[in-house]
Amino acid sequence: MADLEDKEIAGGTDGEEIDFDDPSIWEENDALLNKEGGAPESGSGDEAEAAGEAEAAGEAEAAGEAEPAGEAEAAGEAEAADEAEAAGEAEAAGEAEAAGEAEADSEAVAGEAEPAEKDAPTYVTRRGCRVPIRSYDFRRPIKLSKGFVRGLSIVGETYSKLLTLSLSNFLRVPVSVTATGVRQILFEEYTGQIPNPSCINILDMPPIKIPGILEIDLPTVFNMIEKLLGSHVMSQGLRREFSTIELRIARKIVTRMLGDLQDSMLRILETGVTLTGIEHNPDFTYIMNANDPCILMDFTLELADVEGPMHVCLSLAALDAQLGNEGASPYRDVRSDEERGRDQLRLRTTLDTTRSVLVAELAKVPFTIERLRGLRVGDVVNLRKQVDEPLLLRVGGSPLYRARMGRYKRKTAVKITEILRTKG
Repeated sequence: MADLEDKEIAGGTDGEEIDFDDPSIWEENDALLNKEGGAPESGSGDEAEAAGEAEAAGEAEAAGEAEPAGEAEAAGEAEAADEAEAAGEAEAAGEAEAAGEAEADSEAVAGEAEPAEKDAPTYVTRRGCRVPIRSYDFRRPIKLSKGFVRGLSIVGETYSKLLTLSLSNFLRVPVSVTATGVRQILFEEYTGQIPNPSCINILDMPPIKIPGILEIDLPTVFNMIEKLLGSHVMSQGLRREFSTIELRIARKIVTRMLGDLQDSMLRILETGVTLTGIEHNPDFTYIMNANDPCILMDFTLELADVEGPMHVCLSLAALDAQLGNEGASPYRDVRSDEERGRDQLRLRTTLDTTRSVLVAELAKVPFTIERLRGLRVGDVVNLRKQVDEPLLLRVGGSPLYRARMGRYKRKTAVKITEILRTKG
């Protein structure tokens, strides 16, 4: 290039113009460059060396970068494996936890379903205890003891067995009597359930002071009567009052049934059972107060293909008074003899110190209002009574004594001549 520049300068000095379009100039320039190729060859070698070094450096750098990249990739794969394993463990743990929660939920649901099936609602007390809520009937505050119910259940089962054999032999047809239970009910509720008319048998059961009731389904009684009269047709739903002949036959059937009831009652109490009357209207059978509790023994009587209910009703208070310790707890006296004696002494002392008014009735005379208004000082009222006739002494309005009027220590007094009522 330097020679070319010199030549150009020289050419320019020689006055020659250089034609750059002449290809010979460029050929000469190329020959000159090839002739002076030492420096350029060395430059290209440096460039090759630099290129080799750069290539080596690039390979080293690439190797260095590849190694960290491999390590990073390995680390990434290891990390990915750890994450996958952790994810698998987490998923397994989640599934196990979900399964445990599902099982716990199912158990909880089962636990909640059980009280729901038993219909036993509960409430939580102050101490955190869960207590079941129980219904309480204020119209039936008397809770029957287990011994009392067990004794009556034995009576019912015994009566059903004896009555099955007795009626089957008496009517000559298959009869089945089943005891269905013992329950407590108010007398008013029981009579309200009895249809009108019905076969209501009033029973006298000494030593039980209050009468009992044996109620039999009226169509069933009519079927019994028809069987005794030789009929082969069973009436369905016949409900009317008995005729005179039917009443006598029904009384004969009931009397036979009461003999089995008396034998059954021997399990708990020795009593006699007699029939005092048969009623059709339950409104005429108030043998006790409407709110008195009574014991109802339920039975089902099957006569051939006909089935009907039967009930035995007894007064709870009267029955408990005879059964003693086996009766219902509210009527049982749990005091000892010493406690009972102290209570009687305390009651006697209280009554003896109570003040009352004793009235000596001289006489009773009917008076009109007009005559009563006309009385004046000095008027004489005729008592229509003899002077020596005894007076009547009253305490609290009740006549208790008869006495004669007299004087004692210069004061008016009466002398008791007769006691009308014994002092309790």
